[in-house]
Parts: sequence; C-alpha cells; structure tokens
Amino acid sequence: MKNLQTKQQIIVTGLKPTGYPHMGNYLGMLKPALELGKDKQNKCFYFIPDYHALNTVQNKDKMHLFLKEVIVTFLALMDEQDHQNIILYQQSKVPTISQAMLIIQNLCPKGMMNRAHAYKSMKDKYNGSVDEHVNMGLYNYPILMAADILVMGADLVPVGADQKQHVEYARDLIDKFNKTYSTQILKRPKAHINHKVATVSGLDGRKMSKSYNNIIPLFASENELRKLIMKIKTDSKTAEEPKDKDHLLYIMYENFATSSEIAEMNSYFGAGIGYGEIKNRVFEVIRRELEEPRLRYLEYLNNDKKIAEILKSGAEIAMDQSEPYIQEMKRAVGIRLFDC
Repeated sequence: MKNLQTKQQIIVTGLKPTGYPHMGNYLGMLKPALELGKDKQNKCFYFIPDYHALNTVQNKDKMHLFLKEVIVTFLALMDEQDHQNIILYQQSKVPTISQAMLIIQNLCPKGMMNRAHAYKSMKDKYNGSVDEHVNMGLYNYPILMAADILVMGADLVPVGADQKQHVEYARDLIDKFNKTYSTQILKRPKAHINHKVATVSGLDGRKMSKSYNNIIPLFASENELRKLIMKIKTDSKTAEEPKDKDHLLYIMYENFATSSEIAEMNSYFGAGIGYGEIKNRVFEVIRRELEEPRLRYLEYLNNDKKIAEILKSGAEIAMDQSEPYIQEMKRAVGIRLFDC
C-alpha cells in the first residue's frame, strides 16, 4: 500500500465543460491554479468534471465540443514547465472518484443538500416548486465535488468565490467520515480564492456567466476580443472624474498588466482617463498575455492524438494517487475484507 503522506502539497481543482471557457473562469480559477502549478512544492491534479456537466449538458455533440474546449484551454495555458507539476485528467476516466462518492453520500444529511446554493437558486427560480426541475445530479453535486477533492488527498482547492461553499461541504463530510469511523484517513482541504476577483462581472454588469450570455470567451479572436471589451457597460463619468476600481475593466487590467502599468493606471483612475482609453489599454494587455496561449490553443485543437496521450497519462497518475485513499476508505467502513 502506497504511503498516503507526501511532502508535496496536493492541489485539486477542475473546470466544468458546460460551454466555452471565459474570462471569469480564467481570472477566478484557472490563472490562480496555474500559478500554483509553477511551484515545485505543489503537485497539481487538475481535471475536467464531465460527470458534473451531465446535469445541464444533455446533448452528446455539445458535450463533445465543450469537453474538448476545456481540455484544450488547460493545455494552451500550460507551458513545458507546467507539465512537470500539473496532472490533467478527465473525471470519468478515474473510477475511484465515483466509488468515493458512493461511500460518503451515506454520511451526508439531506438538509445539507437543501442548503446548497445551486439547489436554493433553483427553488427561487421556480418559486419553491422544484420536483420536476431539479435532477439528482444537480442535487448531489456537492457530494461528487467532495469526492473529487478527498480521494486525491487535496490540501488546497483553487475555486471561484461561488464555489467556496462546496469546499466547506467537503470539509464537513471529511470530518464526519473521520469521526464516524474513528480515523484520520481523509485530509481537510482549504479553499484558495483569488480575492481580487471574488466575482467577475460580465459585459452587462451582472456576474459573467454562460447562462446570461454576457461572457468574454478566453480565446476569442483579437477582433472579437476588442469588440467585446468595447461593449463592456460603463457609467457616464467623464475623463476628469475618478473611476471605480471595482469595475470589470480595472479588475481585468490589474490581472494582465505589469506592476508598473498598474501603478500608472492607478494614477489615471484617480482622474485623467476616459473609458475609451481604458478599454484600449485593457485590450492590449490581454492580447499580449494570451498571444502565445492562443497559438497553443489552435495547435491542440487539431491534435487529438496528443490530447488523448496526455489525458491517458493523467488518468493513470490520478488513479495511482487516489487508489490508496479509496482502499483505506473501504477498509475503514468494513467492506474491504481481504488485502487482495
């Protein structure tokens, strides 16, 4: 049995394939996660949660499309060094995750799921009448996410602010498992949130979301990127008036610009710059940072063989990482009778 203790910090996160990855995904989760992957003290298990996506994407062709888009996005944002510390895999190719979910769901109170944000949002949307509108995939979403996390032995989980509750639920279920079975097999992870971009607004000022159709696709062409940035909603302040640093334009600039560029923009935001100029500068710093990743994105889109090789290798490593945890869970609950 492999030793569950490791000197490296285990990082686990994923991006659901429910549409084209967008700027909110990048700033809220992808960029912080990839930065963690550059530290050799970290071992990162980053996955595409296709089982999670099934509760909303129920068309085979769309699933194929979105699944490939998320995989290629991850690969495009990774350089050669990143591949040494980051393991990329497809959730459905790692059966230990589903096994872990089947075990921990028996410890999860129904009331916990009733309080989950996604379920409560659906209740609000349908005025409390959700029986015909909520599938069990959505209802049990936090349990599967907890399994994603705990079966890899995660120490840290990079997520957007809207996913913080799910990490808290994972910690609660881990505590309940360890207490119920008098063990310390499962580790309690911490959420890693980029507080500079707790919530990324979209073109219309609401949260950037595929469901609102207000997103900026991460790998939009340069012409489309410029057009979308120019559409970002602003107020009527003149160039001479101070601007709000909570605005999407400043948040994007701060996350793509250099420290000296940010310092300069800070002085302009006090007074002395119009929104048209801000938008032009935002476009330039985003174009610059994503120029090389966009080239890799286009290369991977046409290289299915390479993608398959990377995912196969990633699934094997993820299985190797997760197998000791699921076996020790089975031993703890009493369903592993023999060491064979």
